Amino acid sequence: MPKKASGCACSGGRHTTVCEVGERFLKVVNGITEIKKVVPSIITNGYKGRARVMLQPILSGFRVIVKGCGKIQEFFIYVHTELREVVQKKIYAAWVA
Repeated sequence: MPKKASGCACSGGRHTTVCEVGERFLKVVNGITEIKKVVPSIITNGYKGRARVMLQPILSGFRVIVKGCGKIQEFFIYVHTELREVVQKKIYAAWVA
């Protein structure tokens, strides 16, 4: 994907802009078959620390906050309720690796 001046990649649609650390997160979750859907959300400025991921449980999956490269991006991941713990462990294990 071509880079915009803001340092984010854009594929040309609504809510499809993904920052660099968001791309890394999408590569991590791409191989997890239990995930039904991943929806990118808002990007904000202001995080200067190392890249990190935080998962917050919601009714239908997780609200994910990914931080790094001066950006904070939010994603929503949809999974079956009974697979929530499995998916959470896989995401954290793959992120650290």
